[in-house]
Amino acid sequence: MASIKEPNTLVRLLILVDQGGLHSLGELARQLQVSESLVQQMLATLTTSGYLQRVAGECSGPCHSCPEQQACLISEATVWRLSDKGRQAVQQWEGIA
Repeated sequence: MASIKEPNTLVRLLILVDQGGLHSLGELARQLQVSESLVQQMLATLTTSGYLQRVAGECSGPCHSCPEQQACLISEATVWRLSDKGRQAVQQWEGIA
């Protein structure tokens, strides 16, 4: 059986979210080499599939005092974090790689 060397684009997006930090849709699109609209679709798909959780509709305060500072990704004023299912998927991928 051939080994998997590169994660697919959805897994790469989960890994970016897991790394935390602030990312615009444009930045994510460049890193993933896809369009911004595809990133939006991927975020929606990962959320409906239970891999991501929308933390808040808008980020209203400084990140240094935010309890989600290490686990969130801000995309167009939406904060995302991995669900338990998403974290398991990233951990599973890291175990393969």
